[in-house]
Amino acid sequence: MTDYFYDMDLVVDPLNPANVVANGQVSIYDPADTTGATLLALKDPSGLPLPNPLTSNANGFLPPRIATVPQTMWKSGGFTGYFNSYKGLRDESVAAVTAAQSAANDASTAAAQVVTTATVDGSGALVLTKASGATVNAGNVKGQKGDKGDKGDKGLDGSNVLPTDDAIKQAINDTASATRGALNATYEPKGAAATAAANKRDKVDFRSRFTTAPVLIGHRSGPLIFPEESMEGARATAAAGFVVDVDLGPLSDGTLVCIHDNTVERTMTGIAGNTWDNTKAQWLNGRIKPVIPGGQEAMPYFWDDMLDEMGGRFPIHAELKIGGVHATTLINSIKSRGLEKAVLVSSFQYADCQTLAAAGLMTLYAIGVSAPPQTPAQIKADGIDFVCAGDAAPAQLVTDLKAAGITVLAYTVNTPSAYTAAIGKGFAGVWSDDPWGVTGRYAKTAIQDFRSGYLWPLATRYTGGPATLALDPATPGVKMGYTGTTETSQSAIRMGCFGFGPAVSRVRFKLQFLPGASQTDRWIALWIGQAANSDPFLDSSTPGTVDGYNFLIRRNGNKHIYKRSNGSTAATQLVLHTSTAFVATTTGTSATLDFEVVVDATNVTLRCLTDGTEATVADATYRGTDAMLSFLANSTAVTVSDVRITR
Repeated sequence: MTDYFYDMDLVVDPLNPANVVANGQVSIYDPADTTGATLLALKDPSGLPLPNPLTSNANGFLPPRIATVPQTMWKSGGFTGYFNSYKGLRDESVAAVTAAQSAANDASTAAAQVVTTATVDGSGALVLTKASGATVNAGNVKGQKGDKGDKGDKGLDGSNVLPTDDAIKQAINDTASATRGALNATYEPKGAAATAAANKRDKVDFRSRFTTAPVLIGHRSGPLIFPEESMEGARATAAAGFVVDVDLGPLSDGTLVCIHDNTVERTMTGIAGNTWDNTKAQWLNGRIKPVIPGGQEAMPYFWDDMLDEMGGRFPIHAELKIGGVHATTLINSIKSRGLEKAVLVSSFQYADCQTLAAAGLMTLYAIGVSAPPQTPAQIKADGIDFVCAGDAAPAQLVTDLKAAGITVLAYTVNTPSAYTAAIGKGFAGVWSDDPWGVTGRYAKTAIQDFRSGYLWPLATRYTGGPATLALDPATPGVKMGYTGTTETSQSAIRMGCFGFGPAVSRVRFKLQFLPGASQTDRWIALWIGQAANSDPFLDSSTPGTVDGYNFLIRRNGNKHIYKRSNGSTAATQLVLHTSTAFVATTTGTSATLDFEVVVDATNVTLRCLTDGTEATVADATYRGTDAMLSFLANSTAVTVSDVRITR
């Protein structure tokens, strides 16, 4: 029985990628078992038995495993989905292609053995000449000669008399003949294997994923969430239902690797200079910088690694940064795997786009915000079916390109309002550094402990003024620092989605005040609401699109709940609870404090679970919508960790 290997798979509702099954029981079945009657036998990569159901981790991933079928069905709660063993399917496809090639070789060998002519030489021998030119003495076919003048005895039949062409043709065309049966038995299975391999490859067709609006592409594999151009980011992007996006540059031997810049210093450590001045060994010794300084680095990889793991499983877009001979490398990497309909390739260089399109690849021409030198008709005539432009490009340019039958996409869109504007302008989709935030696909029940330094699965991105933000390995958590350069030094981190629904919604988190503050009453706040462009809410007297609550915790122990509505220039304090100071000096450190914020149908509450104190007030202003959640540190150093959102 064949073993099929499965990598770590994310358990997510296929109809709503925001629903991740974290720390859940996941039952694995054969897809043919539609009722889920019998659990599949599973093994770990070392061959030891695995319990079924499996348990997903805190991020929703299942462990690597082995099953006896190439596709498995999973069930958890009310969700059902499927996992594919890409390695198993790939091995079967390779085996089928090998069988087809063997069949072709056998046919070629057989053709060379076909007899094309037959003659009898002077000695009476039948000489057969094959298609290869070789000859075979088939034996004497001339009968014994009788006495002269007598009739003589009948000549002997030739022992190797060759059938005529007509006789051979008749035997082949006769479906009941032994000849036809022998040919079928030899060549039909190999032909079927070749056809199956070709059909399996041809079914990898993601063209509609690039043309059906809205197309959502995780620019550089989500660098506001994960290390830029990392495999971790690519996997999460694909699992959420977005198109995976990478940039390609060459190493010294021409090997293509995933990186945006020509030089490596901005995004990597342990390596320096231009990509093309580095060897494979030097590249693999480098590391990709974390999103939060001090967090977990990612390992670099080759473009071929990306195709081997994700090619044919998920749609991929790859931008060629340096073309010429490297365009040929890119073409070969895709065509050799039969992924012409699964990978969209692009370049800002039109000549490279022409080369890629001429090779039969789905090709995108990247331009700026102005019309390119080529007309839409010329672009289309050159086999280029896609164009991407800056989201500020005029609507008329988008209209003209679409009129020529070209799919037009926008880059780079990082706020919901910009996304809405791009779709309204006629773009079929967008690139985004944070496709989760742009589309609101947040996990509404999730845990973020920041241990990895990634902002997944809950946090999405941060912004800051003069203040700093880094991973604090001692807590661990995310440290929102204070530089001391200004009284309004602020740093903020935007988290996930918080539902103002009819049921109770709750946020729990840990915080610790650290040395470094302008005054003892400096604070950290949890904002729940809407802000302009859905950026993290920053404390300000400037009016804007701001609706929600600000739950504020001061170093001196006071707890406030503020409300701020759209158009107001100041927040309204709903309640204040005065308490014993958590830390009484600007250089002191508090204990680690546990807090929770609760919003139900009629009340809002800020509660310190460590000392049992709380601020609560009756207010039902904002209900029935999803709000953004973000932490804001104002002129103080503080660490936030173990954030839990439930509703």
